[in-house]
Amino acid sequence: MFYEIELNEIINSDMLIDLRSEIEYENFHFPRAISFPILNTEERKIVGTLYDQGKTREAKKNAIIFGAPKLSNLEELVNSSEGSRVIFYCARGGYRSKTITSIFSALGYNVFKLKGGIKAYRHYINNNLNKKIENVDLITIYGNTGSGKTEIIHALNAANYPIIDLENLANHMGSSLGSVGIGTPNSQKMFDCLMFNAIRDEKTLYFCEGESKRIGNSIIPDKFYEKMLKSKKVYLETPLTDRVERLVKTYAKDGVIDELIASIDKLQKYIGVETFKNIKSSIEKKDYYKAAELLCVKYYDHNYRFNPNEDTIVIKNTNPENTVEELKNIYINLQNSSK
Repeated sequence: MFYEIELNEIINSDMLIDLRSEIEYENFHFPRAISFPILNTEERKIVGTLYDQGKTREAKKNAIIFGAPKLSNLEELVNSSEGSRVIFYCARGGYRSKTITSIFSALGYNVFKLKGGIKAYRHYINNNLNKKIENVDLITIYGNTGSGKTEIIHALNAANYPIIDLENLANHMGSSLGSVGIGTPNSQKMFDCLMFNAIRDEKTLYFCEGESKRIGNSIIPDKFYEKMLKSKKVYLETPLTDRVERLVKTYAKDGVIDELIASIDKLQKYIGVETFKNIKSSIEKKDYYKAAELLCVKYYDHNYRFNPNEDTIVIKNTNPENTVEELKNIYINLQNSSK
């Protein structure tokens, strides 16, 4: 005997355990869920193939063989919940979560199965994300690559000003080199999930960074992108030397250079043969400042232009701390004018 729980019954103190394989978890999961693949990616493939072939008994037998040795570690995890409810989920609330919940319920643990699994959560987000976006007002910060927009957004967040960090939601820095050093970009499902959780239920003014419609693997929802286009825009005028310094700090790191060169190889058709050779040669000589300057002048500034209009607030961004203070004042003034 076990109990199912609905999405709207989950509370912050609950421990969520994702029983799906590693690849399923990486593609999309509850933001605070703990991954515990009762069948790993290869095991799930074997069991699934047997099911597809109509070999149901053999599939179940293999699932038991694969899953049983992991139960002791799973018991330790469940026990660490210290009395909080434990909610298991899988893809659709089927075999994996049903079996595990039954076992631990029979052992007397305070466990539940999420009705509908992660699919129900995805469906809920799809149906409600645009409703949450309706509560969003934006101050959108633009500036040439290397202007420090992300650092400034984070500083505002640390000062308790609401932000929506689109690059963090996408796990991608937004440009052609945006995935260098930070791993695989998030899926669209994960991006939508994180955006949903980043938006408050009440109407709120947020800071965000100006982005194109696509960030890595993710496309910004139409309704949110429309909010960006209609938002109060701030443009940061940042000296080239500061931008170059920032790019060098971001990309010239051990273990990242090979990935950087591979990404720059893809830019050749956009920057011309000669510029491409100069950038690559500079990196090979470890003249990273020269490479960064060439990337700024010959690629980024040419391909990622922003044209301020008469309503755009322009900030001379020579001191990030001063810039943050100016942005705080802009936020306060907009809040006061909307009352």
